[in-house]
Amino acid sequence: MPRFERLITMMWVVGGLALASSATTAHAQEITHGPYLQDLRTDGATVVWEGPGWAGATPSVGFGVAATDENNLPCTCQAAHCWCDITGMQPDVVYLYDIKNGGVEVNEGGTFRTAPDYAKPFKFAVFGDNRSDHSSHQLVIDAMIDDYAFIFNTGDMVSDGKVEAQWQQFFEIETPLLRNVPLYPSVGNHEVDGEDLDIFLRLFHTPAQASGSGEKSYYSYNYGKPTSWSSTASTGWSPGTCACCS
Repeated sequence: MPRFERLITMMWVVGGLALASSATTAHAQEITHGPYLQDLRTDGATVVWEGPGWAGATPSVGFGVAATDENNLPCTCQAAHCWCDITGMQPDVVYLYDIKNGGVEVNEGGTFRTAPDYAKPFKFAVFGDNRSDHSSHQLVIDAMIDDYAFIFNTGDMVSDGKVEAQWQQFFEIETPLLRNVPLYPSVGNHEVDGEDLDIFLRLFHTPAQASGSGEKSYYSYNYGKPTSWSSTASTGWSPGTCACCS
């Protein structure tokens, strides 16, 4: 091959590798679960998501009343699981948020209203046992509205709590709602894998510490101040027992 042709070929190959490398870098992080909201408070909430490529990344959540670039908080990732405890918000205010990596938006995020610091009327939804009928599960989610203050799931969210693919399907159905409305999950017998709740405990950030239980699977949640509503979202669980909504 003439020298000039070899040079053109080498430039094309090197350029192709550079483009491929750039594309790989740009799409290194994916979100397969979420984003979804947890632990709504008067001063913020917890934004959670999972997906490949987040180990070693530097994600953050941008948020604000008019635009997501008003504030920015760093997030934590443990392997594929990431979360950000947003604080510094005002009570009973609607905020926008998005997820960034290295300052670049990787997910459009959503919106949510912080909890009030006074008693006021509000709407919430309770449903569950959506583990196996995915068509009906989708219809339920499609019928829900974004202005619920929060959602309780009474448990049996998946048929087998140790199967990751079933949790992925759960989030594929519910993420359009859960990116805007906080979820408070309960443990059903189908979430329990023998004596373990490993996947449930990894996925969900319940108000265990704030409620005084110290256990993610057993907690209460107060909405408003003074307390306008309170519920135990899940009973205690120990080996050999079944936990369910109380």
